[in-house]
Amino acid sequence: MGSSMMKTTLREIRQSLGRYLAIMAIVALGVGLFCGLKVTRDVMVKSAQQYFEERQLYDISLLSTVGFDTDVAKQLSRREKVLDAQGAVSTDALLLDAQGKESALKVYSLLDQQNLPVLVSGRMPQNAQECVVDAQAFGKDAVGTMLTLSENNEEDTEELFAHKQFHVVGTVNSPYYANYERGTTSLGNGTIRGFMLVLKDAFDCDYDTEIFVRLNTEGAAIYSEEYDAQIDEVESWLEDFAQQKADERYQRLKADGEEELYASRQQLLSQTQKNQLELEASRQQLSRAEGTIADGKAQLEIGKSQLISGKAQLQAQRQQILQGLNQARTAKSQTAGNAYLAQANAQAQAQEQQLQASLTQVEDGLRQVESGLDQLEIAQSELELQEQQLQNSQTELEAAQREYDAGLLQYKEGSRQLSEGVDEANQQLDEAQDELDELEEPDVYLLGRDTNIGYASYENDSMIVAGIAKVLPFFFFLVAALVCMTTMNRMVEEQRTQIGVLKALGYSEARIMGKYLFYAGSAAWIGSVIGFLIGSTIFPTVIWNAYKIMYHMGDYELMFDFMINHLSRRSPEFLDFLEKHDQSEYADMFLRFKKFWPN
Repeated sequence: MGSSMMKTTLREIRQSLGRYLAIMAIVALGVGLFCGLKVTRDVMVKSAQQYFEERQLYDISLLSTVGFDTDVAKQLSRREKVLDAQGAVSTDALLLDAQGKESALKVYSLLDQQNLPVLVSGRMPQNAQECVVDAQAFGKDAVGTMLTLSENNEEDTEELFAHKQFHVVGTVNSPYYANYERGTTSLGNGTIRGFMLVLKDAFDCDYDTEIFVRLNTEGAAIYSEEYDAQIDEVESWLEDFAQQKADERYQRLKADGEEELYASRQQLLSQTQKNQLELEASRQQLSRAEGTIADGKAQLEIGKSQLISGKAQLQAQRQQILQGLNQARTAKSQTAGNAYLAQANAQAQAQEQQLQASLTQVEDGLRQVESGLDQLEIAQSELELQEQQLQNSQTELEAAQREYDAGLLQYKEGSRQLSEGVDEANQQLDEAQDELDELEEPDVYLLGRDTNIGYASYENDSMIVAGIAKVLPFFFFLVAALVCMTTMNRMVEEQRTQIGVLKALGYSEARIMGKYLFYAGSAAWIGSVIGFLIGSTIFPTVIWNAYKIMYHMGDYELMFDFMINHLSRRSPEFLDFLEKHDQSEYADMFLRFKKFWPN
């Protein structure tokens, strides 16, 4: 009889195939929607965890107001539960692109064990003047261009870099920035355009601004209580460790600063005294030069007076000699004339002899006058030589005066520069002393992944999907239940005569009820399987592709939520859940009322 009832039921399915498929479809839709939404968060979380583990995203970031010494990361990497610790340098900076557009970028030093970027185009940097940039902010066209530090950066920011220009050799995505948001800054318009990664040698910095730490979380899933517990376990001693290292650096920096400040003051004092002594020596040298110049001027004036007097005497002697020469020549002419007359008169021979003697004396006097003229020429030459020497002395004296004036000006300028330099140096030392006095004890910050905007936003979005999975499918289940009840109720009403015939043939009510339960149950079971398989595939794919607009996490990995294992009463998961209830590691696999109605 059971075989006949089964044949009747199968015949009923064939005859009302549309009704059967309608029940199966509405159940598949409800189950597919529920399973798809339910598994989507697990797909999102598992895919994100796989991406973060592959890219080795940090678990905790350590920061302090005074930075960390470069050996602190190595010390930390040897601590328990620490897989890796790496120091990094980062800063916000204004940079100019190839078009001269200024924008604020977050600049990080590349790490080789954490926060590994995904290369989109180009290659990774190979020297300190190369960089890779945010693929979202720049695109492939940026490869080959130059980024230049803007002059609008603060002095501390400029001094942090070893180079002013960087050659863009590639574009990347970074797990540190999982979504499209890049944060804010106090520079420029207040918005960070993107990030730039450089080798650590690109920074002229002898300390780490932060330390990234990866922990052994024992395989705990991200966003889970187990993961949070693993992080909380190390935060207490990790904060104490970071505070201790920051305090040690603070004390050393303060002591070194005070020592350097004292040494600078002593050096300034010594240099000031040395400069003052040099200025005093220059002043004395100038004073001696001034005396020498004054003596030279006096001697020059005396020489000039003597030269003028000598010229006057020489001129008077010249006039006197020339006058005597004229007289001698006149006398000679007269004597010669008288001698000629005497020779004509034979009677005056005595007078001739007398005139001849006079002529001889006049000729002797004439020769003496000519000799005096030669001596005057010699004296004239000596006077001209003396005058040339006086002119040379005048030139030397003028040169000495110019040198003295230049030295005096240099002395005054040196004295002024020394005074200003000392004042400026004292001011800088006072400012350094004020900064040293204002240096506060360091604050240490432990930032987990939950402070990373991409990581936190992704958790929030995945929780939204999980929240929808708790509410929306419930209404579809209600609709499916109402449709199934309505459909089966109409079927039963239509087949009252057939039910009476079956009773007349001796079939029990349970057997007749089983026929309709099999009809509805088989449709629901097949619809559930189809809905589970399709829903667990389509919904995660659609939602993941939608979120890819905002997130860069590579490919997703499909997974199935085996909560339907409770249909198999002998499955190990279900048996473990029956034994341990909420303490079972498979408790989340099974659908219970308290998931929809916690109270």
